Amino acid sequence: MLVSIIGQISVIVGTILFRPIIVILHELGHAIPALVFTKGKVIINIGDIIDEGNNWTLEFSRSKFIFNYRKLFLGGGFVTSDVNDVEKWQYVIIILGGPLFSFFVGLVSFYLSMYYDIHGALKIIFLFILCLALFDFMAILKRKYQ
Repeated sequence: MLVSIIGQISVIVGTILFRPIIVILHELGHAIPALVFTKGKVIINIGDIIDEGNNWTLEFSRSKFIFNYRKLFLGGGFVTSDVNDVEKWQYVIIILGGPLFSFFVGLVSFYLSMYYDIHGALKIIFLFILCLALFDFMAILKRKYQ
C-alpha cells in the first residue's frame, strides 16, 4: 500500500518537474524549422498564456522566448511565426517538428543512458521524459484526427 502511494506521488511530482522540459523540446521542434523556412521573427511561448507581468523573456537574433513562470509547470506552449510564405511541405515539417523532436530527444537520451549504463536515477528520468513525450505525441495525434 505504501509503495503504491509513493509510486503515485513520484509520478505526479515527476510530471510536474519534467513537463516544462517536454514543452520546451516540443516547441523547439516547431521553432527550428520555422527559423529555417521563414525570414521573420519566431516567438516561442512557454507556459501557454502570455501574461505581461509574469514573463521572462530571452531574445536571440530572430527568435524570442517568452516564459510565463506562473503557468510554466501547468500550461503548454505555442510558437508564432509568419508561415504565409512557406510551401506546403515546409509547413508540414514545421507542424510535425514539435512532437517528433520531443519524442526523438527522449528516445535518444534514454537509449544513451542505457547504452552507457549511467546512474539508475538518470535512466528513470530519461525514461520518464520519453514516456511524457510519447504521451504528448499520441495525445496530439488523437486531437488532430478526432
